[in-house]
Amino acid sequence: MQDSNNDILVSNLINLFNKGNSHATLDDALKNIPYELLSETPAGLPYNIWQLA
Repeated sequence: MQDSNNDILVSNLINLFNKGNSHATLDDALKNIPYELLSETPAGLPYNIWQLA
């Protein structure tokens, strides 16, 4: 049962990110960020954008 729930959750998350069903697609969210900033970790955060994308 747990695996089935995880599969459903993963499928829904993939649809949200890849099909534009969330507030913005990943491509749209990242398109205006300068390339040089993708590897910079913002103060107080554990990850940079590159690590999240």
